[in-house]
Amino acid sequence: MQIRPIRTDKDHRIALAEIEKLWGASSGTPEGDKLDILVTLVETYEERRWPLRSRRRFDPALRPHHACAAWRAILLRLE
Repeated sequence: MQIRPIRTDKDHRIALAEIEKLWGASSGTPEGDKLDILVTLVETYEERRWPLRSRRRFDPALRPHHACAAWRAILLRLE
């Protein structure tokens, strides 16, 4: 397989099949280098093709204060 950009789902499937064949190749060998490149291309394609909805982590310090008060009231009723 010649390494080229992954632009379609078909290209993606072909790259995944090649990765499966190369899996376990030693680092620093031509096969290992090819595996590293293909994995990087597949990861990039997947991030663009199926992006995560939100990459932000939940931070309670950034929540509105009224939400905190509402939760506090709910929790106090449960006790």
